[in-house]
Amino acid sequence: MDIDLPFEPSSHLEEILRLVRELLGRDDVGYEDDFMAHGGNSLKAARLLWHVQDSYGVEVPMREFFDRPTAAGLAYAVERFVPHEADGSQHHDGSMKEDA
Repeated sequence: MDIDLPFEPSSHLEEILRLVRELLGRDDVGYEDDFMAHGGNSLKAARLLWHVQDSYGVEVPMREFFDRPTAAGLAYAVERFVPHEADGSQHHDGSMKEDA
């Protein structure tokens, strides 16, 4: 499954892939490999999302992860939910606030 990411791969992607590999106990999982197909389950997914919340301060909904159950998909969700550092003008859903 190929996912076209609307951002350049970042440290988020590398760290999330490391977490996925650690939780699954597999070094052969790639960015676009399906988490569930490589031994994941709902408990491991919940642990992964907890680690993401702890690391990045954002809560990615379980449903969001299951829509794209890959390291790349989760990195995309993190990019959407993390506020932009420059102005903090991003909504929780990833959309930008409009100037009044």
